[in-house]
Amino acid sequence: MSTSAFLRSLATGLIFCSPFLYSCEGKEQQYTEEIRLMEDTLFKSFPTVNRVSIEVKQDFGSELRITLGDEQLYNGPETGRTDVVSRTADITKHVFTSDKMPEKGKLIFVKEENTIKTDEATWKTYDIPLPSGK
Repeated sequence: MSTSAFLRSLATGLIFCSPFLYSCEGKEQQYTEEIRLMEDTLFKSFPTVNRVSIEVKQDFGSELRITLGDEQLYNGPETGRTDVVSRTADITKHVFTSDKMPEKGKLIFVKEENTIKTDEATWKTYDIPLPSGK
């Protein structure tokens, strides 16, 4: 493929994808740095966790979704998971600035530590209490 054909293909792809790059308010929000910092902090804060997956969904508002793969926490007592939820809320408040604070958050515990595909029916899902940043 020639350079000009490649650039045309790239431009076409960017034009097609551009509507998906903006949130409902029409402002692009980038969370790359916050997600990286959250991942690092969660791994350090919860040493038994072997998998961390973080995304900020911007379909209708913003929602932080964190998935932790940790068989020990998954099978452990409810109090262990609620403690992790509370500590994760505190970490989130330190990582996200008020203008980028997600409107809501979910923390999902999964038994699988080494795979991304999981059975949603087995998830243990908790709301993360977050301050309204917007």
